[in-house]
Amino acid sequence: VFSIAYWFYYAHSDLAVDDGARVVAEMARIDAAKLASQVDLSDETLWQMSRNSVFTTAGRETYLSLCAACHLPSMRGQAESPAAIGPSLVDGEWVHGGDPLSIYRVIDGGVLDKGMPAWGPVLGSRKTAEVTAYVLSAQSDGGD
Repeated sequence: VFSIAYWFYYAHSDLAVDDGARVVAEMARIDAAKLASQVDLSDETLWQMSRNSVFTTAGRETYLSLCAACHLPSMRGQAESPAAIGPSLVDGEWVHGGDPLSIYRVIDGGVLDKGMPAWGPVLGSRKTAEVTAYVLSAQSDGGD
């Protein structure tokens, strides 16, 4: 009975996580830990973070709780709705520079004359990098 239940659970039900998915998730976690341990951020590090689901998932959660009010959940901001406060983050046009470190600096230090608050003191460097990675993950060029 145990053998039949075991066989059914792992071979035919969608309840068990298969080994391939488990390996992919663990590799993403390991890559995230390596990237997070790097003290200095660079454009390349932020692009790598934008390709890692651990960072982009965490960044998405923070984005939706803090940034979506101005830039909309779709990141399209004023391009989608004139009532939105913030500009689009996916149209390829950047007011303060579109390279990863410029995006990080805008999130971290804000642009008060444009209405963008400084989120760095609230989020800290890791969460700021995660939000940057999430925003970069929506860009079409992928850092290439």
